[in-house]
Amino acid sequence: PYLVRTLGVSNFGIYSFSLAFMSYFQVITNYGFNLTATRDISVNRNNKENIEGIVSTVYLTKLFLTLFCFLILILMITFVPKFNQYSLSYLVSFLLVIGNVLFPGWFFQGIEKMKYITLLSITGRILLTISVFVFVKQEKDYIIALLINSMSYLIPGILGITLIKVKYQIKFKLVSFKKIFKALSDGWYIFISSLLGNIISSSGTFVLGLTSSNSVVGIYSSIIKIIKAVIGLFLPITQSLFPYVSAKFSQNYEVGISIVKKAGKIIMAISFFIGTSLFILAPLILEIMYGIEIAKYSLVMRILVIWLLFSVLNNIIGYQYLIASGQEKLYSRSFIKAGIVTILLYIILSIPFSMYGIIIAMLAGEISLTFLMIISMHKNVTLK
Repeated sequence: PYLVRTLGVSNFGIYSFSLAFMSYFQVITNYGFNLTATRDISVNRNNKENIEGIVSTVYLTKLFLTLFCFLILILMITFVPKFNQYSLSYLVSFLLVIGNVLFPGWFFQGIEKMKYITLLSITGRILLTISVFVFVKQEKDYIIALLINSMSYLIPGILGITLIKVKYQIKFKLVSFKKIFKALSDGWYIFISSLLGNIISSSGTFVLGLTSSNSVVGIYSSIIKIIKAVIGLFLPITQSLFPYVSAKFSQNYEVGISIVKKAGKIIMAISFFIGTSLFILAPLILEIMYGIEIAKYSLVMRILVIWLLFSVLNNIIGYQYLIASGQEKLYSRSFIKAGIVTILLYIILSIPFSMYGIIIAMLAGEISLTFLMIISMHKNVTLK
C-alpha cells in the first residue's frame, strides 16, 4: 500500500511489470528444482555423498540457466523498444533472479529444516520493509524500490548458500555434463508445469504491460498482491508438507494418499473461510489499503478470490499428490492443456476487456487445470 501511494499507480505499474518480467527468468532458473531436488534430497538425506552430488549438480545447472537468461535480457533491452525504455529497471530487477538462484530453499525443504527458510526470508523481508520506508519517498524512486526488492532476495541467497557450506559442510564439486543433462531431463515435466503455472498465475501483469497503460497495470497489480499474499500464507504449509509426503509415498502409497487427503481437507477449509471473508469485505479492504479510486475495482478482487480457491486446490492435487507420488507426467500434461487455454484467452480477451479479460483468462485456466487433472487421474487405472 505504501508503494502504491508513494510511487503513484503509473510508476507502481512499471515496478510491477519489471517484477513480472523477472518471474519468467525465475521459473527458468528454478527449472523445477524446488520440487525435484527437494524430493531427491528427502530420499537421500542420510547419504551425504549423494546430497553433495545433488547440490553441486543443481547449482551448476542453475549457473548455466542464469547466464542464458541474462543473455536473453540483454538482447531484449537492446533490440525491443518497449524494454529499452525502462532498461535500468530490468537490469536492477535481475539481481533478484541471482538471489533466487543462490537461495537453497530446496535443500532445507529436503532435509526438513524449514526454520532456516523462515529465518532467512524474514531477514530479507525486514530489510525490504524498513528500507522502503526510509529510501522510497517520491514517485521517481521506483528504481530504488526495485533495488531494495532485489536485495531482499540477494542477501538471503548469499546467507543461505554460506549456511549449507559452513553448517552442513556441503562440498561443491564439478559434475559432468552428463549429470547436468540428466538433471535437465528429469526436471523437464516439472519445468514445463512451473512455466505454464507462471503463465496462468503471473502473466496477467506482463500481458497488461504490453497491451495497456502503466496505470492499469498498477491497479491490477495492487489488487492481485492481496490475493497472492493470502496464497503466501499457505506456502510454509505446502512447502513443509511436500518433502514429508514425498518420503511417505516412496515408502507406502496408501500412507501417502491418506496424509494428502487429511491435509487437503484442512487446507481447503481454511482457504474457503479466508476467501469468503475477502469476497464479502473486498470494497472495504481495497479502500483502507489503497484508497477510494482503487476500491472501485472490487469486482476484480472478488473474481480473483475464486481463482485463489482453485489455485490452492490445484496445489493439493498436483504438487502434494501427483508430483509427490511420482506422477509428474500426468500433472505436466494437464498443465500444458490448461496453459494453452489460458494463453489463448489472454490473447483474445486482454485488449478488448483489459484487466477483466486477464482475470477471466486466469480463472478459466485454473478451473481447466482442476478438471483436466481429475479426468487424467480417472483414466489412469493405478490412480483411479
